[in-house]
Amino acid sequence: MMRISHNELLSMARKAFEGLGFDAGDREDAAHMVLWLERHGLDGLQELRKAIDFLPGDRERPLQTLYRGGGLYVMDAGGASVLCHGAVAVDAGIAMAQRHPLATVRLEGCHNRLFILADLARSCRHGVSALAVWRNEHGHHPRDYVVAQRAGDPLPTVRVYRDDTLAEPPVDQGMTLVFSRDFDLLPQLHPDVDADRVHYSALPDDLVESSRQRLASSITVDEALWERLRGLAMRILVEASDQSRRGAGE
Repeated sequence: MMRISHNELLSMARKAFEGLGFDAGDREDAAHMVLWLERHGLDGLQELRKAIDFLPGDRERPLQTLYRGGGLYVMDAGGASVLCHGAVAVDAGIAMAQRHPLATVRLEGCHNRLFILADLARSCRHGVSALAVWRNEHGHHPRDYVVAQRAGDPLPTVRVYRDDTLAEPPVDQGMTLVFSRDFDLLPQLHPDVDADRVHYSALPDDLVESSRQRLASSITVDEALWERLRGLAMRILVEASDQSRRGAGE
């Protein structure tokens, strides 16, 4: 393991995403997604490790529109990571919320959905509250994620529930996003929910404190992952050198 600064992680992530072929705006968004999760104690580097080997193929999968109209937008990410298409889905929801009291975006076929938290945080700057709901499969113990970003709050509320029912639910690789300028969309812990079902719960103040603590220290990163990122970043220098040599020979 090695220690790096927050700025080092952001800089290396930008270069790695550039090496993977991300456009300028997309690589900036993706790098900030990774740092945002890591800074708030939500294992951004671990999520990146899950995604990184699939990202070259994910970049080749275009986002498709399945339905659009009346405050509903259904998209298909084709199995790609939220690092590739999450920002587009959130931007679409924010735009629809300007015209509809309740706007819903359904993103089918997407992975690494935890990265959406960083983009939801942008919605409050537009006076829009946002809610994201999805399910992750964890063997026989799937987990349900509910993330709410209320307009005016600096950070979201995050709840993760275990589902220990014996019935095997259908696999769902999608995510539902809801946006509104008129409603707060905050999740509630109902009295009939067994406390043992709550796997993780964080309020905005909890995430603020987590960020404060992490900003005061460096980030621990696995050396193998760091070398993987460095290798992707080196592609930029190799391509630039090749172009320079070709230019010198003309």
